[in-house]
Amino acid sequence: MHIKELKELTQILYFEGEYALFRAKDEQGLYRGVINRKGEIVWNDKWRHIVMRVHEYPHIFRTYNDDKPPQRLFYDVEKQAFVESPIIDEQNLLKHIR
Repeated sequence: MHIKELKELTQILYFEGEYALFRAKDEQGLYRGVINRKGEIVWNDKWRHIVMRVHEYPHIFRTYNDDKPPQRLFYDVEKQAFVESPIIDEQNLLKHIR
């Protein structure tokens, strides 16, 4: 899907490398995802939580699922798959996330 096909695009954040975050609305509310420089949606966060880029890993993004308690998930848009956390020291996680 291309970003131009979205009914209500609310924001595209700046690109870092080949990817940028976007925010859009549909009948269920606000959702977020990632586009490439061609405007193609490479990942759409179905959980509708905040998606953040993992600093120093411009192709890996972080979100949460709806488990109780929520689990932190990492998605690699180049592999198109969820991956293990690239951050070794979880105590310093906030220093590495934008």
